[in-house]
Amino acid sequence: MRNEISADGLASLLEHTARLIHANGYAAGLNPAQWAALRYFAVAPPRTRTMARLARFQGLSNSPVIRTVKALVDKGYLERVPNPGSRRSDLFLVTAAGKRLLATQDPKIVTTRILADMTNERREHLADCLRDLVDQMIAHNRKDYLYAEITALDQDHDAAVDPCPNPSPGA
Repeated sequence: MRNEISADGLASLLEHTARLIHANGYAAGLNPAQWAALRYFAVAPPRTRTMARLARFQGLSNSPVIRTVKALVDKGYLERVPNPGSRRSDLFLVTAAGKRLLATQDPKIVTTRILADMTNERREHLADCLRDLVDQMIAHNRKDYLYAEITALDQDHDAAVDPCPNPSPGA
């Protein structure tokens, strides 16, 4: 019989796993963000291979995505091509060198091999648990984001209604 694991213990185990996966992402001269971008451009539908779509997919602002994509272009792993659907954005294609790098040195290969050694039943159970966790974390983050937005709107409204929210004593 297995020992019962606390939610805090499981959270620590998950955090440790995430750190190991992240640390492995510094490979072949790329950082984890660059690997994630290269993987995205390798599998995204052709018309969605833009910096803006990558930023949206990763939940990032444009600035770090621009730096990441520029580095991959400079290293010869991505090629910038005109977007026939929009003059305002370019498309990015994975070069032959980028495809070779993904096939041979992608740090995700290690995780994939470990998962491949699990039974299908264990992988399905893990996938179900991780989907639930991701969904709940997204909902929590969205709630925090919406709370911050509503608070900011309330503060703007309060300032418009009462431009002097802290009157001096005796006034």
